Amino acid sequence: MLNHYPSTSLKNRILFGYFVVQGIMILAVFWGVFNFYRVGESIKLTMSENYSSIMAVENLGKSLDNQQHAVYVIFNQDQNKGKVLFQEEKENFYYWFQKAKESAYTDAEKTILKNLDESYTRFLIFFQDYINNNSVFTNISSYEKIQIYNKVIETVKNLKLESNKIYEINHNLLQNEIDKVGKITSFSTVSMVLIMLIAVVIGMVFGLRFTQKLIEPIQEFTDVIKKISDGDFNYTIEKSYNFVEIDELSDEFNKMSSMLRDYYSMNLEKILYEQKKSDLMIQLMKEPVLLVDEKLNIINCNKAFNRVFEIPADSTNIIDINSPVLAQLSEALLHNKVIKLTKEVFKINIHGEKERYYKIEVSELNEPSTQTKGWLIILSDITSFKEIEKMKNDFIGNVSHELKTPLTSLGMALDLLNEEVMGEMNEKQKDLLKSMDSDYERLKKLVHDILELSKIESASREIKFENTSLDDIFNTISKKFQLLCADDKIDFMTENHTNGLNLFCNRHLIISALENLLFNAIKFTGHGGKIGFILSGNTKEVSFEITDTGIGISEENTYKIFDKFVQIQGNIPGSVGLGLSLVKEIVDLHKGEISVKSKLNKGSVFKMKFMNGIKNG
Repeated sequence: MLNHYPSTSLKNRILFGYFVVQGIMILAVFWGVFNFYRVGESIKLTMSENYSSIMAVENLGKSLDNQQHAVYVIFNQDQNKGKVLFQEEKENFYYWFQKAKESAYTDAEKTILKNLDESYTRFLIFFQDYINNNSVFTNISSYEKIQIYNKVIETVKNLKLESNKIYEINHNLLQNEIDKVGKITSFSTVSMVLIMLIAVVIGMVFGLRFTQKLIEPIQEFTDVIKKISDGDFNYTIEKSYNFVEIDELSDEFNKMSSMLRDYYSMNLEKILYEQKKSDLMIQLMKEPVLLVDEKLNIINCNKAFNRVFEIPADSTNIIDINSPVLAQLSEALLHNKVIKLTKEVFKINIHGEKERYYKIEVSELNEPSTQTKGWLIILSDITSFKEIEKMKNDFIGNVSHELKTPLTSLGMALDLLNEEVMGEMNEKQKDLLKSMDSDYERLKKLVHDILELSKIESASREIKFENTSLDDIFNTISKKFQLLCADDKIDFMTENHTNGLNLFCNRHLIISALENLLFNAIKFTGHGGKIGFILSGNTKEVSFEITDTGIGISEENTYKIFDKFVQIQGNIPGSVGLGLSLVKEIVDLHKGEISVKSKLNKGSVFKMKFMNGIKNG
């Protein structure tokens, strides 16, 4: 326990020093307020004497400018309107002239105003006939009008120069007051600096002595707290410092240390129990689970994870494990690319089992108090879903192949009917045949899109890539759609900014994707609309941009237009939503990105970006 001796209050010592310094500060403030009051009174007196004169002169200048404008209106635009404006500004001039006389208190100002009055009267006498006598104004020539207007400009200029002399007088008066204020300010500044220096010296002396008294207990508290934070709860504060507050703090600190010691002993077993329970739950999970720290050291993993990746017994870091999937996972975790990783599907060959498909889920673990960081990785087995998807795709592909042969026969039959080989048809029969042609083309495109989509999904590894000229792709698309847009009276604009670059791609698929986007643009853009095809890029990135001024897509629909068999409300009848799905598959196959920006009734912008083996031509 602490040995208590008569102690003084820390609060009383702080208050004593505070009041001493505060008293000096209050003295400095009162002295400053007094001097600033003197400055304010001086400025207020000067402003009250000069402000009215300055405002009157400023408005006299504005009135003269407006009278000059009124003369211009009389000579060049509307004589009657100009006369009214001139009369109004003449009254304004005399109003502000009277204000200037009332506020003039120096002989120089009164002399200037007298001269200004005489000059303005002569100006009115000179110009009065042109205002009041229409016959005089009508008979003068254009040259005379110019001469008169130039004389008016010169007169107004002289009148303004005369009135501005009042500015100079008031400016000089203000300068004298500023000099006076400067002297007062300098004296006040020096006085306040001296007072503040005295306060600083007293504060430093008090602060150094008081700080020295506080350092010793704080240092001991710090040493004991460090030892307790390291897990040793047997340390206490044993010394008295003759400060009531610090001694009370020491007693409470010793009580807290004792309670922490008891709490630690009581809860250690519970913590160990919870840890064992968590480890058991991870081990019992059927999905592969891995827990790593920020350096990718393995903290924990379950039996399912060991079975899938066959982790050697001496492996402590996933970087050292020979697995392409774990190599990708390590790269993503270290370079903050986890979001992209979670969107991919991984095929893993497990020894003694058939190949299985997994999706990776990653959760970041952070402990702010200890700055501990790590990741929890769970591999979700989606093999059954992939098998179902393959069965669905095979079924759709088989049905499409079965439809292709009768569709070919149906197309040939429709061609024979259109050519009237079987005999001449009447108008109703031709209309019916035209409707059948439209349905046939729509069904043929559907079968084609399904077959293309099925081909890409089932044979993505067999599709050949080669260096392809971007200029060749641009020219092929431009020529084809210039004609199609011209037939539909749509303005088709093209731009190529690739400077002879090549793209490592499948030419047929890239052209197919562009055609799908442009056919959609034509379909949803009416006569008189605009469609743009912009190709741009460099050695790092190539982008294809398709713009239109069509009906647009609502914001909620932009997130699902690339899904298979999705029909957007308001879409053209007969569309089953495969075109954009096909485009998305082609872009994904080339490891590119596709995005869309659209507004209803304003149009859409589709953009494909690729960074796959771009080379100079």
